Amino acid sequence: MTIQDYNPLSNPSTPLAQAQVQPTAELATSLPVQPAPSPPVARRTSASVDLPDGRKIMIRRSTGYDVRNASRLGGDDDTMVGMALASSVSSIGGKPIVFDDFLAMDWADIQEVIKEYKALMGN
Repeated sequence: MTIQDYNPLSNPSTPLAQAQVQPTAELATSLPVQPAPSPPVARRTSASVDLPDGRKIMIRRSTGYDVRNASRLGGDDDTMVGMALASSVSSIGGKPIVFDDFLAMDWADIQEVIKEYKALMGN
């Protein structure tokens, strides 16, 4: 016995070798066409907020650690979790803002920081 005996395409007596498949226009148009993948979108990595006193708050993208720590600080209060998260990703002059100092800021400034953070993260 040779290898030809095991190959159904090379043995002319097998039904598979006798079948002839002709491509049709219907078959060619029924296949789904996948769109080309879009190029990756460059994400912003930071944002800033100018305070009325001339200082600038820099805001970076958050990490899972930031979210975990904000959840610990804020507990069950969603507003406090949001402010703790905004505080943890913010800095003034390269120094992180302590959560209590963040809470002591003017409410309009806090809202501006939160607004910029949401825009930075795409929310």
